[in-house]
Amino acid sequence: MSLKHFIAAFKLEAKPRPSSRRPDGAGRRSPVSFASLGGGLVHEPTVPAAVYLASFVINLLALSLPLSIMQVYDRVIPNRSFSTLAWLFFGLAIALVIDFVLKTLRSVLLSWQAARLARNVENEGVARFLRAPNGVFEREPAAVHVNRYAAAAALADYHSGQARVVLIDLPFVGIALIVMAIVGGAMVLVPAGLFFGFAALAIGRAREFRRILDARTIQDNRKYDFIAEVLTGIHTVKVMAMEPQMQRRFERLQEAVAKTTMSSISTGQANQTAALLFGSVSQLVVVAIGGSQVINDQLTMGALAACTMLSGQILQPLLRAISLWTERETVDHRRAEVKSLLELPSAEPAVEINTSVKGNIRFENVVYRHPNDLNHTLAVGDISIKAGAMIGVKGKESSGRTTLLKLMQGEIEPTAGRITVDDVSTLFPQFASIRRHVAYVGAVPAIFSGTIMENLTMFGPEKRDFARKMAQLFGLEATINLLPDGYETKLGEGIGDDLPMSIAQQMNIVRALTNRPRVLALDEANMLLDAIAEPALIKALNVLRGSLTVIVVTHRPSLLALCDHQIVLEDGYADWSLSSVSDTRKVAT
Repeated sequence: MSLKHFIAAFKLEAKPRPSSRRPDGAGRRSPVSFASLGGGLVHEPTVPAAVYLASFVINLLALSLPLSIMQVYDRVIPNRSFSTLAWLFFGLAIALVIDFVLKTLRSVLLSWQAARLARNVENEGVARFLRAPNGVFEREPAAVHVNRYAAAAALADYHSGQARVVLIDLPFVGIALIVMAIVGGAMVLVPAGLFFGFAALAIGRAREFRRILDARTIQDNRKYDFIAEVLTGIHTVKVMAMEPQMQRRFERLQEAVAKTTMSSISTGQANQTAALLFGSVSQLVVVAIGGSQVINDQLTMGALAACTMLSGQILQPLLRAISLWTERETVDHRRAEVKSLLELPSAEPAVEINTSVKGNIRFENVVYRHPNDLNHTLAVGDISIKAGAMIGVKGKESSGRTTLLKLMQGEIEPTAGRITVDDVSTLFPQFASIRRHVAYVGAVPAIFSGTIMENLTMFGPEKRDFARKMAQLFGLEATINLLPDGYETKLGEGIGDDLPMSIAQQMNIVRALTNRPRVLALDEANMLLDAIAEPALIKALNVLRGSLTVIVVTHRPSLLALCDHQIVLEDGYADWSLSSVSDTRKVAT
């Protein structure tokens, strides 16, 4: 069977690969715990024993006020004992100071844990961003990745926030319940009964709040992804006078976000309002029952005052804990986002390969079928590119020229066949070591905030001397020297904001070579070069000929004339052409 018939059959029979992505919400409540790429473990902090001990003492000290008031009403006032009153208030003052110190130390310790969690997760997230294959980011909008990264800080805020403190104090509410039972007897059932009633109400709303939260996240992702796309193409939007359309589109997205935001805020506020209502009802019922007992001489006035205060101390933490049930859904959602961030695959090899990269490239009966377009297929036969060769690639728009380069760099995986660089397959984890020696320059230049030299060296001062040599070779240094600050000229963020596009593209080419690659891929990199820069590029490539493998995607005859061979892409197939047109032979048939 010929390769062409094999491709045709493959188009009909091949099925999309099943996604390995975990369903949303799976394991969302389990704590974050992942092995770091740099070694060690990234995990959510547990509550230290010192915090539990401090919380125990704080809750004991909280009993001092109601018990002291009971003593004042029942003993100090009837006996007119000023000395006892003075000692009681002196003891209360000491208790308040100790309470303040313990709460401050507890807050400092929890804040330190939260800051450490945020630092570790954010550092790990950036490491996984940088090491993840490019294809991973193409599966989801940029706003999704940004929200996942932001969830790390939000999760850290929870670990140092009031919600976690309430949960830590919750077990010690039992101490106040015991004291209230001793002082007021059956009145302890009032806050306990109201607590269970409120708990049933809040838990019943939890599922609805989770649905609202998921919908809000989806709407937020759509809004921020739209903003990112508009900002990226702001020049195109302005040139085509598309501002009104973009504004209306954003208003529709914002309207959807506003609706889900209102629903989530309303649900949370309803729980908070119910908690305040139940707290007031508790004190009202305690006063009503206790007042009747005082009238019947079954309870003292001091005991009633103490029970009223204890009822608030018991019910408020319980109600706050239940009302925070909705926040728990938010925390679980953030935890799931952080887990998705830390699940990004790494392209780094487990073991570095011990060989010098030469730049030999081979395509072995490669087929690539676009996952979202069954008719978009690229087929490459058996093509070998020797180290140091200069190869031209030409074809119509959307013929697969950039796809060919992405396959060579390992950014996308072939559906069939394989690509090797120095006999290392792009599918192997060890290819990451080879990938560092493959440089790619696209049609649109990227300028980073910093000086020209920092842009050329990617903030690596050890590359300054070699960067100057490359700038001289490409004729860029003469232009830089015309600037007042030369290589130290500050550039802003964005494309072409500070420099002409031709100079920005020259900088991108020099930057790629500053890393001393063994393979250089130029994907229409000459499109923005002016009449002076393009001849300089041709001259520089002639000087570099043989020292590295160069693959040029272009239609310019002046650049194609430099090439030893040409790859012509037509109708989804790659033709391998020798320098002599008469020797052209098709290998992908």
